[in-house]
Amino acid sequence: MMIFLFEFLILSTEIFFGVYLTGKRHKGSGKKYAVLGGMAASAALLLCFYNSVSKSPALSAVILLAGILLISKILYPWDWKLLLYSGCSYLSALFLVDTVSYLLLCRYFSVPLVFWLIFSFCFRVLFYIALFTSNSLEGLLKNPRQYYKTLYGTSVAAFCGISIMLHLSFVRQDLKTPMIISILVLSVLFLRIVLGYTHVKYQREKELLATIEMQKELLEQNYTAVNRAYSQNARLFHDFHRHLEVIRQLTQKYNAPELSEYIDSVISPVRDISSMAWTGDQTVDYILNSRYAKAAEAGIPMEMNIEYPYNTNIKANDLCTILSNLLDNALEAAAAMSRQCPPDRCRITLTIRRIGNILVIKLENSSPQPSYTPDGELTSAKKGLLLHGWGMKNIESAVQKYEGMIQTAYADHIFQTTITMCFDGVKMDAAEP
Repeated sequence: MMIFLFEFLILSTEIFFGVYLTGKRHKGSGKKYAVLGGMAASAALLLCFYNSVSKSPALSAVILLAGILLISKILYPWDWKLLLYSGCSYLSALFLVDTVSYLLLCRYFSVPLVFWLIFSFCFRVLFYIALFTSNSLEGLLKNPRQYYKTLYGTSVAAFCGISIMLHLSFVRQDLKTPMIISILVLSVLFLRIVLGYTHVKYQREKELLATIEMQKELLEQNYTAVNRAYSQNARLFHDFHRHLEVIRQLTQKYNAPELSEYIDSVISPVRDISSMAWTGDQTVDYILNSRYAKAAEAGIPMEMNIEYPYNTNIKANDLCTILSNLLDNALEAAAAMSRQCPPDRCRITLTIRRIGNILVIKLENSSPQPSYTPDGELTSAKKGLLLHGWGMKNIESAVQKYEGMIQTAYADHIFQTTITMCFDGVKMDAAEP
């Protein structure tokens, strides 16, 4: 009677929690506890009577699995593969402990069967407590659930192998055969689990790469949209403040003081924006605006007249080399000149124009008298003079890529550099305006 009672408790809890774990995430599962408990108790009672007349633990294990799957399907409309994955994984873990503990306690140490049943029941109680109190253990069982359609075969193979181990442990008289088969089954099962884990890891990495690729595409689309809007704003602000100045003069001509005051309030922030370079090329704009800010900080007037062509084959790094070195040299020379003459005589003027397929960059800046080598090349003058040397050589190297040339001249304390470069137009994307 004691064995029957413990067997009933073990089977009823196995069925109850096996079904409950399957439908734990199902909406409204908490309202079905009473129904689930009654069905689990009824199924466990029938299985106990069957085990009393049957001597096949493997067949009992299959019937137990079928009962869990049937009750789960009735209560929760899950996919059969998910039910099979969940049920086989759950029972495999329990049967593995049962098999090992039975071989050790009953077959090796000859402990009475009732003590093994008590151990199995206590183990299940601890297992269920750990399962519902430990988030990591529950997550370990549920994380691969999204891959159950490809992993359910692993759980089915594990259930079959462990059920055979359990059957041999009960029906075989010699201990050696179950031990050997158990080692073989566990080895194969371990390899299958490793392969399943590798597959899950591969699937996750594949999904991660797909997500990163999608984010990359979205960023490229956003960049294209922002760049298109940036180019449109460049054209808008290029001469906008000049139009406002004309309107302001007209209001003064026709004696409209209130309108003139209103336009003055609008011109002030627009003039600040308009003083920046808006060429439509981010590299060019960054270099020009950063040097413009340095000139303003040093109190050196800087004027820019930019008409930069869109969509050329001139690379951004070459433009960076040319413009940054030119303007840095000009800033240093103008700063040196400001120490020798009144500040109002120091200035920097940059003009960029296109003539056909030729880009012309003309820079004029206040500068002390430069010095030349006997070969006619400018010498470096970091202390108080215009900085030429490696910077100018880098400029020459970049200009030569586009079949260009550099000309320099000096007169009345103004150093002038003129650069011409040939470029090829690049066709614009049809989607762009």
